[in-house]
Amino acid sequence: MKLTREFRFEASHNIPNHEGLCNRIHGHSYNLFISVEGPVDRQTGMVVDFDEMSRLVQERVLEKLDHGFLNDYIPLPSCESISVWIWDQLKGSLPHLAEVQLYETFDASSIYRGEAEDAKAIEAASKPFEKTQTNPPRRSLKAISS
Repeated sequence: MKLTREFRFEASHNIPNHEGLCNRIHGHSYNLFISVEGPVDRQTGMVVDFDEMSRLVQERVLEKLDHGFLNDYIPLPSCESISVWIWDQLKGSLPHLAEVQLYETFDASSIYRGEAEDAKAIEAASKPFEKTQTNPPRRSLKAISS
């Protein structure tokens, strides 16, 4: 069985080797779909607990990317590269990870299923570029008491 959960985040980036407008810093409202696929567990009745999936995506992906500058994590942050990066953040900890689909705009997305050749191509294309260091460390927000 295949399960999918949707997440949203806001982020900015630029694509350094792009010959058009994407070379300039700009932002997107991303929609992220994480899918797992596997057998239904006979004891839990689930493939994966949605709460656990959400916790992992929040901790490993959204805490870094949401309202951030993607070039701080991904030197060449195309939609394809971001999808591979997200896969790499989740692959060891989210059981049965099957697919990362990332919508950069409402009508443009990438789907990554762990294909090694695509990851190698992205790594090769990213070599000339460095990560940036623009995002300040995240601070814990504390409730203001009156």
